[in-house]
Amino acid sequence: MSLSPVRLPADSRRFLRFGAAVVCVVLAAQVGLALWLFGISKDGAGAAVDAVLTMQAGSAQSWVADYASAATGATSGVAAWMDGAGAPAAQLEDHLLLVVATHEQLHALVVVNADGSWIRVERDAGYGTVRYRVERVTMTGGEAAAVSETYDSSLSSMADSSAAPGPDAGLDAGGPDSGPGGADQFGDGTAYSFWPAGATADALVWTMAVATTPEEGSGVWAAQPVRDAQGALVAVVATEFPVSAMQAVLEAVPLGDSGQVFLMDDARRVIAAPRAFDDKVGAVGGGAPPTLETLGVDTTVEGSSGDSTVSLGHDGVYRTAEVGLAGEGVPWVLHLRAIDAELAPQVLAVGVAIRWAAGISAVVLLVAGVLLFVMWRPMKDMRRAAETDGLTGLLQRRRFLELAPAVVASAHRDGGAACVAVLDLDNFKRLNDDEGHEAGDVALRKVSKAMRLCVRRGDLVARWGGDEFVVLLALADPSDAVSAVERLRQAVEARLGEEFPGRPGLGVTAGGVVSRDLHDDVADLVRSADAALVEGKRRQKSRSYVAEGLPAPA
Repeated sequence: MSLSPVRLPADSRRFLRFGAAVVCVVLAAQVGLALWLFGISKDGAGAAVDAVLTMQAGSAQSWVADYASAATGATSGVAAWMDGAGAPAAQLEDHLLLVVATHEQLHALVVVNADGSWIRVERDAGYGTVRYRVERVTMTGGEAAAVSETYDSSLSSMADSSAAPGPDAGLDAGGPDSGPGGADQFGDGTAYSFWPAGATADALVWTMAVATTPEEGSGVWAAQPVRDAQGALVAVVATEFPVSAMQAVLEAVPLGDSGQVFLMDDARRVIAAPRAFDDKVGAVGGGAPPTLETLGVDTTVEGSSGDSTVSLGHDGVYRTAEVGLAGEGVPWVLHLRAIDAELAPQVLAVGVAIRWAAGISAVVLLVAGVLLFVMWRPMKDMRRAAETDGLTGLLQRRRFLELAPAVVASAHRDGGAACVAVLDLDNFKRLNDDEGHEAGDVALRKVSKAMRLCVRRGDLVARWGGDEFVVLLALADPSDAVSAVERLRQAVEARLGEEFPGRPGLGVTAGGVVSRDLHDDVADLVRSADAALVEGKRRQKSRSYVAEGLPAPA
């Protein structure tokens, strides 16, 4: 029979390896989870900030569209009214006044006739209440006669005044080429900046005049011609886009303290800019309309009016977005820029919290793993102490009885049997008395080592008490029981003889029994083997005695 040593804490080692593997897997999973959370918190925060900026771009787009649609609707509506059959020219003033009064987004509405005469209705909210100013200019022999009138919010006349223009009469101050501070001079309406484009157009056009100071406005007009049946020009209707009002609306877009919104035409000329850029708008040389570049705003995002989808970018500290407004009926582009921390502070705070939580969780698990490995040896020693004999390292009786049934059952399932052997040291008490307990402890340790060297992996060896030992052997052939027990007994006795040569009577007696089936009770097998040992000792020591089997059940 091939014999190999068995180390009883093998189950403990397996448990240790399993525990270490579990800890490593969990730690790796936690680290992976932490990295994943770091990634999604960073990417997710960026995506969320982009979503917030896209939403704000949609809001700004909607607000600009409201003002633009008011201008185009008013222009087209007046043009259609004038073009209608029987539309009385005498009612034009009342009609224009009513249109401006009913469209809060409008600033000024102008009709310039082909002969240069014109009428302008302007909203003025600078008195704490809304007023409407009407200016009428008629042309006679190249000379202009002008009348202005003011109406209150209920469209009741407040005062009448007339003025005769001087030889240097110019355009009304409400136009894009002069200041809006009052109608001090009047002249030929064809001098309005929208006239050239409006007079030659076939449909509504948007025009942008040169502005040299912020107070003059950008001169953005929605102009549409009115023609007679033969196609001859009758008049040009134009509505001034309320840039100052739009400026205030865009500054109300919630982008944080550093957020900015610019409104540009398709040539990227700035129509409306934040008030912080008023001095720069006035400083643009040559009266040229400003652009983002001339205002000192650099961007990597350049959209067009036809881009209905929001384009996103990142310009240094600013997150930027552009969206076209052609779908809203105007050839313009909105440009928004904001700082992430101001645009969506709650989103970024959640991202930071996720990263902290992931990091802390990983650290806690790592510390727990370190503590587990640091405490594992004391825990393993405690477990070994509870299961094994402190002197010999063999199994204790309780642990042997826990493990033995599985060995018996396995042996029978493999077609063999199990043999329980009880070994007792002869004259061990005399050795203790003569040479002391230290010698007895040495003998017990040597016996234990010899037993471990003689059994195969899977067999069990236990110290039953004092100088008595129990061994459970799995046998392929039950007939090998006698030789296996005797071989074990001889090996142990030889090791004792080597350690204590010439010691009279020091030997080993063994008793054994073979199991009948896998359901045999191990405690009964031990009692039967011990009975065989006791009976054999009465005859002669230093021998092996193997019982034929368990007593038949009653």
